[in-house]
Amino acid sequence: HHLSLHFKCQTGCTANYVGSYLPGFDFMKQRCLVNKQPHRTPLHCDAAQADSARLCPCTDEPDPISSILELVKGERGLSCNAACARAGFTCSEELGQRINSCHHLSLHFKCPSGCSLDVGGPDLPAFNHKRERCLLNKEPHLFPLRCDAAHPESARLCPCTTEEQQ
Repeated sequence: HHLSLHFKCQTGCTANYVGSYLPGFDFMKQRCLVNKQPHRTPLHCDAAQADSARLCPCTDEPDPISSILELVKGERGLSCNAACARAGFTCSEELGQRINSCHHLSLHFKCPSGCSLDVGGPDLPAFNHKRERCLLNKEPHLFPLRCDAAHPESARLCPCTTEEQQ
């Protein structure tokens, strides 16, 4: 396993954990941790867990999202359909999951209280003004991004494209 190439997994590897911070290494148990449900809780590059180290995919390539999407910072309470239209673009629901990251949110919002993976909803990712926190979609498989969704306390990060939606 790739983990054992990078960490001394003295007590082996286990796939009994679920989390967006996996794969990783638990320092306390000297054990490599594998996500047993990566399809339900995909890896988030910004996720962290106390007492553990991460094995993260690294790249020197520029962000490939910028070549296919225009990320538009919506106004509070505005849907992505409206935000993209105001900027002369069309919202792309199918590419929305690709921007569900703290990295993309922090490029457009200050996120003074950091990023949170506590909630799920079709109006995420977004910046919640009341909580002063960037919100990621905890369960994109249950609540995929919807271009028409909006929340009165949030400004959305919108995946827009110049192509017409069908």
